[in-house]
Amino acid sequence: MGRLTVAEYGSAHGNNSFEPFSAIVHAMHVPEDTQVTLVLSDRPENDFSILASNIAAFELRQQQKKQLFTAMVPKSFYQQIAPSDSVSIGFSLACLHHLEHVPPLAEGESPVDVSRISILREQSHKDLFRFLNHRAAEIAPGGALVLSFVAQSSTGEENYAGLVDACRRALVEMLQAGLIPMAAATSFEVPTYNRKLEDLGELIKDGVPGKWVVRDVAEKRVVHPAGAELRARHQTTDSIRDNGEKQKQRDEDSKWYAETVTDWLMAVVSGYFLKALRVGLGVGYTEQGGHTLLAEWVQRTKEMLLAHHRDEDVSCWFIYLRLERL
Repeated sequence: MGRLTVAEYGSAHGNNSFEPFSAIVHAMHVPEDTQVTLVLSDRPENDFSILASNIAAFELRQQQKKQLFTAMVPKSFYQQIAPSDSVSIGFSLACLHHLEHVPPLAEGESPVDVSRISILREQSHKDLFRFLNHRAAEIAPGGALVLSFVAQSSTGEENYAGLVDACRRALVEMLQAGLIPMAAATSFEVPTYNRKLEDLGELIKDGVPGKWVVRDVAEKRVVHPAGAELRARHQTTDSIRDNGEKQKQRDEDSKWYAETVTDWLMAVVSGYFLKALRVGLGVGYTEQGGHTLLAEWVQRTKEMLLAHHRDEDVSCWFIYLRLERL
């Protein structure tokens, strides 16, 4: 009886976990009596109750005869999360631009200062090699690791350009209205670094000696799937004969799109916005007040997106790597 263990690093709620897992199992052509294990890991603060529900739903859909086992690991992927040489294939999707640790902003320092970006770049280099060393401990020789992470495009195109602009406009409005202090705005930082291909030159050329060799590397622009859904909705709406009703429905379609992509981004950054409010408001901060301001920012962002970037694609560049364990 064979065994196949697949690990995902940064599973969140598991919404993007099961399709690649199923593709891996299918591509491996493993015998029917193989015991297959899926290990899903994320930080302890992740909502593992939602992940568990999604795992249960996935298991119910399985028609295969293979024995399927699942495990949830509440641990940062900057640590070892599985026993040594126990994993066959690992993957991580859209997580590795999040850094393990960044020092607090210095007095008067801005998140966009060149010196600050340099600190984040250096930290991203350390974090990537730490991540790879832990994966080398877990993944058995001959195994593979597939990575995709948010990147800075070699074309110079900005990620989520219209959506980010809407967020900024909404934040400026709230500053001008006196709803949030400048100290909160200047301390608002998402601890990420979007790597360029040139940042990976050493890894691509040399791998990690004795542990990893890079077999494939690619750069790709990815568009949020809500854009395709919006176009499909507009196409259906355009069949309405009454022009007034047609425009009303198109407006509803656009509103749905603005809400969908804004909520998607806010799911990532809202915690950091609240953290900035705690810093900026000091003893005046309350959880209720913070969440009220967050809701205000979210709503204003949706309105700004409709006003200035209506129906624009929300796109992001990714770097893809496939590494082989030596």
